[in-house]
Amino acid sequence: MNMKVYLIENITDPKWMFLLDWVYTKAHYFVIAKDPDKVRTSFFRKEKIYPKKLDQIKSSLVDEYDSKERWHTRQIFSTHFYRYKLDDKVWKYIKSKPSLNMWLSPEPEDPSFYDKTKNPILETISHELYAFIFPQKDDFEVFKSNGIELLEVKIKID
Repeated sequence: MNMKVYLIENITDPKWMFLLDWVYTKAHYFVIAKDPDKVRTSFFRKEKIYPKKLDQIKSSLVDEYDSKERWHTRQIFSTHFYRYKLDDKVWKYIKSKPSLNMWLSPEPEDPSFYDKTKNPILETISHELYAFIFPQKDDFEVFKSNGIELLEVKIKID
């Protein structure tokens, strides 16, 4: 299925905080990525070790998974993802990073938000300072009135 998505470039700190406020009432899940070379594994057992820096939100972890799908494109390598249920603890953690460039490797990166059915609402490429949004009709005026330019792109969602 082809889906319209909108790109926001150059996510400054005020834009990032605006996006967090915008997505707050829409999202149900929060997902962050770790590149495979940044995921620690146990030497004796081939299990991944949960990052200590994320201990404060571990109780909200729904699942973790590996996928070669990232940014709606098949990648050469797998990425490890952590999916959290959005609750007050997770929001506090997210808001403690008031800049998108605080979400760069080797830290968990590319914070993204999904609805209850795991459809994307807001996805990021933090090292590029890009955000992709999947707005509803009533959202366009909100972005326009806040001076945020939306660039339409088309992607294929399976």
